[in-house]
Amino acid sequence: MRLCLKLGIDMENHNKVKEKYKYAFGGICESFSLLENDVNLNQEPADIQKTDTLFPPPDYNVIIYDDNFTPFDAVTLILQEVFYKSNEEAIKIARNAELNGKTVVGIYTYDIGLSKINQAMAMAEAVNFPLKFSLEKI
Repeated sequence: MRLCLKLGIDMENHNKVKEKYKYAFGGICESFSLLENDVNLNQEPADIQKTDTLFPPPDYNVIIYDDNFTPFDAVTLILQEVFYKSNEEAIKIARNAELNGKTVVGIYTYDIGLSKINQAMAMAEAVNFPLKFSLEKI
């Protein structure tokens, strides 16, 4: 039950979670068993420590650079496939990159931004286009 409380799973959903993961972790999920009298939901578990302030992770701009070699259609396709931009958004971003030399594709956390950059550059490199991206902390 402590695991369920840490994960924010309430009493109603506890049995669903227990059933779903009953074979997980080599069958040790019997520790998920719970008697309703064992827990006071209004009281914090003793092993959970409160911190004064939680801060969200910092955001980063993903920047695309114009290279004068990668075709416009390839850029818009990558923006649609990797960054889930609509056709109109992808065209607008690609035009801004052409006009200004670079433009913001989107705002992401560091890990997600880096992952999307790696996917986009891999797609471009697969067809021998030198499309470049970078991350800038906001």
